[in-house]
Amino acid sequence: MKVTSYEFSGNKKDVQYEAFTFSGGEEHIRFKAFDFRDCEKVQITARVTNASHIMRLLMAVDALK
Repeated sequence: MKVTSYEFSGNKKDVQYEAFTFSGGEEHIRFKAFDFRDCEKVQITARVTNASHIMRLLMAVDALK
């Protein structure tokens, strides 16, 4: 999964995150410190091949909202 931020000036930056699975099977995602004030939009690109990828994608969308 790749998360990209697009600024109003046209620049784009990769948003760093950490994704992991707890021992009980629960997925978790944590975004590194990032300043979204100059952000016009955020794009998530993911290749979903199994249920854990879907959960990570959904959790990323929820965290960014």
